[in-house]
Order: sequence, then C-alpha cells, then structure tokens
Amino acid sequence: DIISEQSQPKIISKENNTTFIKKINEGVSKRFSMPDRRKGYIQKATIGNHKVYLHTGEYEDGKIGEIFIDTSKEGELVKALMNNFAIAISLGLQYGVPLDEFISAYVDTKFEPSGKVHGNDRIMSASSILDYIFRELAISYQNREDLAHTPAIGGSDRSSPEEENTEDQNQLLKIVKDITSKGFVRNNYKKNLVDLSDIKINLKGKK
Repeated sequence: DIISEQSQPKIISKENNTTFIKKINEGVSKRFSMPDRRKGYIQKATIGNHKVYLHTGEYEDGKIGEIFIDTSKEGELVKALMNNFAIAISLGLQYGVPLDEFISAYVDTKFEPSGKVHGNDRIMSASSILDYIFRELAISYQNREDLAHTPAIGGSDRSSPEEENTEDQNQLLKIVKDITSKGFVRNNYKKNLVDLSDIKINLKGKK
C-alpha cells in the first residue's frame, strides 16, 4: 500500500531540532516560579475513546506557566510519561521558553490515539494527544485562529477607534482580567465584560 504524505508522522529533523535546542538555551536564564495561588483552567475532551484532561496554571498577568495532562485508558507507563512530559514543558515555560516554540514543535505530530475530538468547541479532530494539547494552548493563549477548526465567538478584545471604552469600562475590564483566567476566556475578556454588564459596581467609591 502507498502511504500518503499526509498520513506519515511528523519528523523533527536534526537541523530543526538543533535550532529548537539553541532557542531554548538562549531563553534559559532565570526561573520564574509560579505564584502560590494562581489562575488557570481545566479542559476535558475525548480523542477517539480516550479522555484527556488539560490543566493550566497562569502568572498574574495571564501568561501560561505550567500544564498538567491526565489521560484515561492508558497504562501506568504512558501516564507517567505524559505527566513527566508536562513537567518538562512547565519548566521550559518557567525558564522563559516561548510557548510558540512548543507549538511549532508538537502541532501536527501523529500517533495514536487520534481522530475526532469531542468536548472542545474549537478543535474537531487531532492527529495525536500532543497535537490536540498544543492546538488548544495556541488558540487559548496565542490567538492562533489558523489552528482552530471553528470560528471564534465574540471576536477579539481589540477596539476600533469608534468603540473606545469609557474610563469605567476600562476599570471594569481590568477587574475582569484580574479575576479571570486568560486561557479560560481564550483571551476574550470583553465577552465576559458584557456578561457582567448587569452587575452595578461603583468604581469611584463613595463620595
């Protein structure tokens, strides 16, 4: 049988691997530890018949700093490998490796389980668990709409000149950002600002 080029596993060449390691080394300097109490989100999805739980942790500014991956129907060896893989990615993020580098390295990798994805409104299929994980992170933290299979709901947070926020709206938006996970709202804070529009908050305090 002739195997199509698209079905062949993605292979990281020696040259690309060397470049990847070089970029990691350039970014390694000081480790920025995660705050003791932090925001993040949990995304449950099913790839084939395998449940995957992605947990994220964020810095105070919303930047991702750690991930945890839980799977079902996998042996202890695979679970241990996935857990330690997540720890390695988390350490890389905390030492300053850009999330984009991991996304470029792992999106489109191919191995089982793969196939249709259920439980995620932006990703309909994945070629592997790692392909799914880093597509989700790319969409939620990097606004990588090119990696999504469905359009975003609510648009972006960027305002046109005709839609400048008032001072009170800007302050309320800051409050929403302070208490909301960036990944959970997929960087769309304004949608949550609209959802909270019926809550009356006196931002200026009592006179």
